[in-house]
Amino acid sequence: MTMSYFDELSKIYKRTVIEKKYIAELESGKWKQISSDKSDNDEVKVFYQSVMNERSNSDNYIISNDSVGLKETFAKKIYEYYEIFCDFVFRNVLWLVIFLMTFILSTYRTLKSGLKDKDAFIVFLIGIMFVSKALLVSSVESSLVRYSYTVEFAIFLSLPFLIVLLKSKKVLFQKNINHNK
Repeated sequence: MTMSYFDELSKIYKRTVIEKKYIAELESGKWKQISSDKSDNDEVKVFYQSVMNERSNSDNYIISNDSVGLKETFAKKIYEYYEIFCDFVFRNVLWLVIFLMTFILSTYRTLKSGLKDKDAFIVFLIGIMFVSKALLVSSVESSLVRYSYTVEFAIFLSLPFLIVLLKSKKVLFQKNINHNK
């Protein structure tokens, strides 16, 4: 599930500026995260109200009935097109298929060579790093896309790794043919 950045901004604006949710929580006195001293809550509430009053005068939001939206700007359009491009190129199922093929091939070649095929072993280690990260995160909490960002390079490197593995297999195959003659 992909989140729309601008929809989330609109929800946050509605919750904080229009509904004044956080000011209501500060006024209730139940919010003890700031300090045990009640006067600190009052100071934070006054500061927060002044900031929210400044934000409520923003010309970038369109407010109608119960909905809030952002005005269409040139920068917003550029971001939306950029997001579509990145989703098409980088959030494509094809990358996972290539990663899976590369990981399976590297695992097979690593085990078959008895850990002597250096290319396959390096690709296997990078692949197992990605899989291990996914298993670790999944065992602790819901696995969200943002948790894979630190090892996502493994997916995008799988295409060049697949090419290297296929080329090195050709070289090994040719060496075996020449060696048997």
